[in-house]
Amino acid sequence: MKPTYGKFTCVGTVVGTLNNNFYTFKEDDKKQPWRKITCSIKLSDNSFVYVELLGVKNKKINKIFRNKTTGKYVSTERKEVNWVDRYSNLENYELMMPVNVKLSASYEESLLEYDAAELLAENLKDGMKVFIRGNLDFIVHKDKVYDKYVIKELSVIDDRQVRSIGNGQQAYFQQEIVFDSYDEGKLHALIIKKNKDNINKIPFSFNLSENGELINYISSLRKRDVLMVHGDIVYSVLIQDDSIAGLKKELLVTGCSEISHHYSEEDFENQDPFDYVDDEVIDDEFDF
Repeated sequence: MKPTYGKFTCVGTVVGTLNNNFYTFKEDDKKQPWRKITCSIKLSDNSFVYVELLGVKNKKINKIFRNKTTGKYVSTERKEVNWVDRYSNLENYELMMPVNVKLSASYEESLLEYDAAELLAENLKDGMKVFIRGNLDFIVHKDKVYDKYVIKELSVIDDRQVRSIGNGQQAYFQQEIVFDSYDEGKLHALIIKKNKDNINKIPFSFNLSENGELINYISSLRKRDVLMVHGDIVYSVLIQDDSIAGLKKELLVTGCSEISHHYSEEDFENQDPFDYVDDEVIDDEFDF
Protein backbone atom coordinates (compact mmCIF):
# COMPACT_ATOMS: atom_id res chain seq x y z
CA MET A 1 0.00 0.00 0.00
CA LYS A 2 1.52 3.27 -1.11
CA PRO A 3 1.39 6.46 1.00
CA THR A 4 -0.50 9.42 -0.45
CA TYR A 5 1.31 12.75 -0.55
CA GLY A 6 0.15 16.35 -0.59
CA LYS A 7 1.64 19.72 -1.48
CA PHE A 8 0.68 23.37 -1.23
CA THR A 9 1.67 26.82 -2.44
CA CYS A 10 0.75 30.24 -1.11
CA VAL A 11 1.56 33.89 -1.68
CA GLY A 12 1.00 36.51 0.98
CA THR A 13 2.31 38.69 3.78
CA VAL A 14 4.16 37.37 6.83
CA VAL A 15 2.36 37.95 10.15
CA GLY A 16 3.21 36.76 13.66
CA THR A 17 6.99 37.01 13.93
CA LEU A 18 6.61 39.02 17.15
CA ASN A 19 4.57 36.29 18.84
CA ASN A 20 6.21 34.22 21.56
CA ASN A 21 5.60 30.98 19.67
CA PHE A 22 7.10 32.21 16.38
CA TYR A 23 10.46 30.59 17.15
CA THR A 24 11.10 27.72 19.55
CA PHE A 25 14.51 26.23 20.37
CA LYS A 26 14.50 23.30 22.81
CA GLU A 27 15.81 19.79 23.46
CA ASP A 28 13.70 16.63 23.39
CA ASP A 29 13.76 13.83 25.97
CA LYS A 30 16.88 12.39 24.32
CA LYS A 31 18.72 15.73 24.59
CA GLN A 32 18.46 16.30 20.85
CA PRO A 33 18.10 20.01 20.01
CA TRP A 34 15.18 21.03 17.80
CA ARG A 35 14.00 24.28 16.28
CA LYS A 36 10.56 25.30 15.07
CA ILE A 37 9.00 28.38 13.51
CA THR A 38 5.26 29.02 13.19
CA CYS A 39 3.63 32.04 11.58
CA SER A 40 0.68 33.16 9.49
CA ILE A 41 0.69 34.11 5.83
CA LYS A 42 -1.96 36.77 5.28
CA LEU A 43 -3.70 36.32 1.93
CA SER A 44 -6.24 39.14 2.24
CA ASP A 45 -7.82 41.30 4.94
CA ASN A 46 -9.66 38.30 6.42
CA SER A 47 -7.91 35.16 5.15
CA PHE A 48 -4.63 33.49 6.00
CA VAL A 49 -2.71 30.19 6.19
CA TYR A 50 -0.66 28.92 9.13
CA VAL A 51 2.73 27.56 8.08
CA GLU A 52 5.48 25.92 10.08
CA LEU A 53 8.92 24.36 9.91
CA LEU A 54 10.42 21.91 12.42
CA GLY A 55 13.96 20.54 12.37
CA VAL A 56 15.95 18.24 14.67
CA LYS A 57 19.75 18.11 15.03
CA ASN A 58 20.98 14.51 14.64
CA LYS A 59 24.45 13.09 15.14
CA LYS A 60 24.33 11.64 11.63
CA ILE A 61 22.22 12.28 8.54
CA ASN A 62 21.61 10.43 5.28
CA LYS A 63 22.50 11.86 1.92
CA ILE A 64 20.55 10.38 -0.95
CA PHE A 65 21.50 9.54 -4.53
CA ARG A 66 19.92 11.74 -7.19
CA ASN A 67 19.65 10.39 -10.72
CA LYS A 68 21.11 13.05 -13.00
CA THR A 69 19.04 11.86 -15.96
CA THR A 70 15.62 11.92 -14.30
CA GLY A 71 16.38 14.44 -11.56
CA LYS A 72 14.68 12.17 -9.01
CA TYR A 73 15.99 10.82 -5.73
CA VAL A 74 16.50 7.05 -5.35
CA SER A 75 15.49 6.08 -1.82
CA THR A 76 17.44 2.81 -1.79
CA GLU A 77 20.80 4.52 -2.37
CA ARG A 78 21.92 6.52 0.66
CA LYS A 79 25.14 7.39 2.46
CA GLU A 80 25.40 8.33 6.11
CA VAL A 81 27.56 11.31 7.11
CA ASN A 82 28.33 13.06 10.39
CA TRP A 83 26.31 16.16 11.25
CA VAL A 84 29.36 18.41 10.84
CA ASP A 85 29.78 17.11 7.27
CA ARG A 86 26.15 17.66 6.27
CA TYR A 87 27.02 20.29 3.65
CA SER A 88 30.23 18.69 2.39
CA ASN A 89 30.38 17.73 -1.28
CA LEU A 90 29.64 14.06 -2.04
CA GLU A 91 29.38 13.37 -5.76
CA ASN A 92 25.84 12.49 -6.92
CA TYR A 93 24.60 12.47 -3.32
CA GLU A 94 22.55 15.34 -1.93
CA LEU A 95 20.51 16.38 1.04
CA MET A 96 17.10 14.81 0.53
CA MET A 97 14.65 17.59 -0.37
CA PRO A 98 16.29 20.39 1.64
CA VAL A 99 14.45 23.58 2.50
CA ASN A 100 15.19 26.25 -0.10
CA VAL A 101 15.30 29.77 1.32
CA LYS A 102 15.66 32.82 -0.94
CA LEU A 103 15.89 36.02 1.08
CA SER A 104 16.85 38.24 -1.87
CA ALA A 105 17.95 38.05 -5.49
CA SER A 106 21.54 37.56 -4.31
CA TYR A 107 21.02 35.33 -1.26
CA GLU A 108 19.71 31.78 -1.53
CA GLU A 109 20.40 28.70 0.60
CA SER A 110 19.42 25.01 0.55
CA LEU A 111 19.44 23.80 4.15
CA LEU A 112 18.29 21.07 6.48
CA GLU A 113 15.11 21.95 8.39
CA TYR A 114 17.05 22.59 11.61
CA ASP A 115 19.30 25.19 9.96
CA ALA A 116 16.53 26.67 7.82
CA ALA A 117 14.37 27.29 10.90
CA GLU A 118 17.18 29.32 12.48
CA LEU A 119 17.79 31.30 9.28
CA LEU A 120 14.10 32.15 8.92
CA ALA A 121 13.78 33.02 12.61
CA GLU A 122 16.59 35.55 12.21
CA ASN A 123 15.38 37.08 8.95
CA LEU A 124 11.59 36.86 8.59
CA LYS A 125 9.78 40.06 9.60
CA ASP A 126 6.12 41.02 9.71
CA GLY A 127 5.07 42.70 6.48
CA MET A 128 7.41 40.75 4.20
CA LYS A 129 5.80 39.39 1.03
CA VAL A 130 6.63 35.72 0.46
CA PHE A 131 6.02 32.86 -1.93
CA ILE A 132 5.94 29.44 -0.23
CA ARG A 133 5.85 25.85 -1.44
CA GLY A 134 5.60 22.95 0.95
CA ASN A 135 4.12 19.68 2.10
CA LEU A 136 0.49 19.30 3.08
CA ASP A 137 0.33 16.94 6.03
CA PHE A 138 -2.49 15.48 8.11
CA ILE A 139 -2.18 14.65 11.80
CA VAL A 140 -4.54 13.15 14.37
CA HIS A 141 -4.65 14.75 17.82
CA LYS A 142 -7.20 13.76 20.45
CA ASP A 143 -9.31 12.00 17.81
CA LYS A 144 -9.45 15.09 15.58
CA VAL A 145 -7.78 15.41 12.18
CA TYR A 146 -5.84 18.58 11.39
CA ASP A 147 -4.21 19.74 8.16
CA LYS A 148 -0.70 21.13 8.51
CA TYR A 149 1.40 23.21 6.09
CA VAL A 150 5.15 22.53 6.25
CA ILE A 151 7.57 24.91 4.52
CA LYS A 152 9.93 23.38 1.93
CA GLU A 153 10.65 26.53 -0.08
CA LEU A 154 10.32 30.19 0.89
CA SER A 155 11.19 33.20 -1.27
CA VAL A 156 10.92 36.82 -0.20
CA ILE A 157 9.30 38.73 -3.07
CA ASP A 158 8.24 42.31 -3.83
CA ASP A 159 4.85 43.81 -4.69
CA ARG A 160 5.52 43.54 -8.43
CA GLN A 161 6.18 39.81 -8.11
CA VAL A 162 3.03 39.39 -6.01
CA ARG A 163 0.97 41.00 -8.77
CA SER A 164 2.63 38.88 -11.46
CA ILE A 165 1.70 35.67 -9.65
CA GLY A 166 -1.99 36.60 -9.53
CA ASN A 167 -4.71 38.22 -7.48
CA GLY A 168 -7.48 36.91 -5.26
CA GLN A 169 -7.19 33.44 -3.71
CA GLN A 170 -3.50 32.64 -3.43
CA ALA A 171 -3.28 29.41 -1.47
CA TYR A 172 -3.57 26.14 -3.33
CA PHE A 173 -3.22 22.46 -2.50
CA GLN A 174 -2.76 19.16 -4.30
CA GLN A 175 -3.40 15.87 -2.51
CA GLU A 176 -3.49 12.23 -3.53
CA ILE A 177 -6.40 10.43 -1.87
CA VAL A 178 -8.12 7.08 -1.57
CA PHE A 179 -11.79 7.78 -2.30
CA ASP A 180 -14.30 6.64 0.29
CA SER A 181 -17.67 8.29 -0.43
CA TYR A 182 -19.50 11.41 -1.61
CA ASP A 183 -22.54 13.18 -0.20
CA GLU A 184 -24.00 16.69 -0.52
CA GLY A 185 -20.91 18.52 -1.67
CA LYS A 186 -18.50 16.56 0.52
CA LEU A 187 -15.76 14.25 -0.70
CA HIS A 188 -14.85 11.77 2.04
CA ALA A 189 -11.41 10.25 1.59
CA LEU A 190 -8.55 8.44 3.30
CA ILE A 191 -5.03 9.83 3.52
CA ILE A 192 -2.41 7.06 3.74
CA LYS A 193 0.60 7.85 5.93
CA LYS A 194 3.64 5.67 6.51
CA ASN A 195 5.58 5.61 9.77
CA LYS A 196 8.27 3.31 11.11
CA ASP A 197 5.96 0.50 12.15
CA ASN A 198 2.81 0.64 10.07
CA ILE A 199 0.51 2.51 7.73
CA ASN A 200 -2.12 4.90 9.09
CA LYS A 201 -5.37 5.52 7.21
CA ILE A 202 -6.55 9.00 8.17
CA PRO A 203 -10.12 10.02 7.24
CA PHE A 204 -10.61 13.54 5.90
CA SER A 205 -13.52 15.35 4.25
CA PHE A 206 -12.98 17.87 1.46
CA ASN A 207 -15.59 20.33 0.21
CA LEU A 208 -16.39 20.36 -3.50
CA SER A 209 -16.80 23.50 -5.58
CA GLU A 210 -20.18 23.97 -7.27
CA ASN A 211 -19.03 22.48 -10.54
CA GLY A 212 -21.55 20.06 -12.03
CA GLU A 213 -19.01 18.17 -14.13
CA LEU A 214 -16.67 17.72 -11.15
CA ILE A 215 -19.51 16.63 -8.84
CA ASN A 216 -20.74 14.09 -11.40
CA TYR A 217 -17.25 12.63 -11.77
CA ILE A 218 -16.58 12.42 -8.03
CA SER A 219 -19.98 10.87 -7.32
CA SER A 220 -19.26 8.16 -9.92
CA LEU A 221 -16.04 6.99 -8.24
CA ARG A 222 -15.75 3.58 -6.65
CA LYS A 223 -14.76 3.09 -3.03
CA ARG A 224 -10.94 2.76 -2.79
CA ASP A 225 -10.22 4.50 -6.12
CA VAL A 226 -6.94 6.44 -5.94
CA LEU A 227 -6.67 9.87 -7.57
CA MET A 228 -5.24 13.37 -7.14
CA VAL A 229 -7.43 16.30 -6.12
CA HIS A 230 -6.51 19.97 -6.10
CA GLY A 231 -8.06 23.28 -5.14
CA ASP A 232 -8.10 26.22 -2.73
CA ILE A 233 -7.00 26.43 0.90
CA VAL A 234 -9.68 28.47 2.66
CA TYR A 235 -9.12 29.81 6.16
CA SER A 236 -11.14 32.98 6.57
CA VAL A 237 -12.36 35.12 9.43
CA LEU A 238 -16.11 35.76 9.08
CA ILE A 239 -17.07 39.36 9.89
CA GLN A 240 -20.57 40.46 10.88
CA ASP A 241 -21.48 43.93 12.15
CA ASP A 242 -17.78 44.86 12.40
CA SER A 243 -17.01 41.95 14.73
CA ILE A 244 -15.68 38.42 14.30
CA ALA A 245 -18.56 35.99 13.81
CA GLY A 246 -16.51 32.83 13.30
CA LEU A 247 -13.98 31.04 11.14
CA LYS A 248 -14.40 29.27 7.82
CA LYS A 249 -11.82 26.55 7.25
CA GLU A 250 -11.89 24.10 4.37
CA LEU A 251 -9.94 22.47 1.58
CA LEU A 252 -12.12 23.24 -1.44
CA VAL A 253 -11.63 20.81 -4.32
CA THR A 254 -11.90 22.52 -7.72
CA GLY A 255 -10.51 19.72 -9.90
CA CYS A 256 -9.02 16.25 -9.96
CA SER A 257 -7.01 13.78 -12.00
CA GLU A 258 -8.09 10.52 -13.55
CA ILE A 259 -8.04 7.39 -11.39
CA SER A 260 -4.48 6.10 -11.01
CA HIS A 261 -5.19 2.89 -9.08
CA HIS A 262 -7.96 0.89 -7.43
CA TYR A 263 -7.59 -1.22 -4.29
CA SER A 264 -9.72 -4.31 -3.88
CA GLU A 265 -11.32 -4.61 -0.46
CA GLU A 266 -9.04 -7.53 0.38
CA ASP A 267 -5.86 -5.69 -0.63
CA PHE A 268 -6.85 -2.54 1.19
CA GLU A 269 -7.64 -4.30 4.45
CA ASN A 270 -5.00 -7.02 4.46
CA GLN A 271 -2.08 -5.92 2.30
CA ASP A 272 1.34 -5.70 3.92
CA PRO A 273 1.71 -1.93 4.41
CA PHE A 274 5.26 -2.02 3.06
CA ASP A 275 4.55 -4.27 0.09
CA TYR A 276 5.10 -1.68 -2.61
CA VAL A 277 7.97 -0.46 -4.76
CA ASP A 278 9.32 2.89 -3.61
CA ASP A 279 12.64 3.21 -5.44
CA GLU A 280 11.94 6.83 -6.26
CA VAL A 281 10.64 8.91 -3.39
CA ILE A 282 8.32 11.87 -3.82
CA ASP A 283 10.01 14.58 -5.85
CA ASP A 284 9.91 18.30 -5.24
CA GLU A 285 8.08 19.29 -8.41
CA PHE A 286 4.59 20.78 -8.40
CA ASP A 287 1.89 20.40 -11.01
CA PHE A 288 0.63 23.95 -10.47
